[in-house]
Amino acid sequence: MAKENIKITGTTSIFALYIILVSVLFILDSAIAKINLVGILSCPARSASNGIKAFNFKSILCYIKLFSHIIGTRDAMTFFINSPIILLLSKQPEDTAGHIVSAMMIITSSLVSGVLTATLSDTCIIGSSEIVFLLLTVHTILSFRKKHISLNLIILFILYIAFFMYVQKPFFKTSKTLMDFLQNCLPLFICCASGICGSLFIFFAQSAPHGKKTVSKTGQKAKKSKKSKDKASLTSAETVIAEQ
Repeated sequence: MAKENIKITGTTSIFALYIILVSVLFILDSAIAKINLVGILSCPARSASNGIKAFNFKSILCYIKLFSHIIGTRDAMTFFINSPIILLLSKQPEDTAGHIVSAMMIITSSLVSGVLTATLSDTCIIGSSEIVFLLLTVHTILSFRKKHISLNLIILFILYIAFFMYVQKPFFKTSKTLMDFLQNCLPLFICCASGICGSLFIFFAQSAPHGKKTVSKTGQKAKKSKKSKDKASLTSAETVIAEQ
């Protein structure tokens, strides 16, 4: 029997490449403290926060940061929570939407979260939380298409929102009024809104929903050889019967 080589699948996955990029930057930021990628990649808010100046509408660099913030990481805990979730949830949406639409979803989510942060929020934004909310929303849409929703997805949605609120706990301690509390909740609303906006591209997906499955050439050859063998065995059986 010929030995079959084990192949690594998903090597062209947009989300996998995205996580690899985030991981490399996280390792560099952890290994070389002088880089300070958090300050470099963070999208500024409408006012100065965490040592980062307010968004400057006259600066080209600030407009670049509307997109660059999604490849940064706030801290190690957020990185090790978000990365596995993205890798586990990304397969079905990317199989359904394709690489180009998946890239458009990521870009749209980053742009929406960056613009909302620059115009509404007092807290700068960095990290891949928008991508997690994007994938959760896409899975919800795909579930509604099938007219059912997984309990696991609902629990994951609730747990991730709880985790997001837990990360923002230091800000909630400073909430003295209802307006302060709502302002501190704004990053969560921004991530949810950006995830919803990015997920709308799933409606333009044309690949998987139509049910067309691609068959490899090897699979086609195997099917043809199987059919020919079946015909040959049927012909031999007919010949034996005729001789009898």
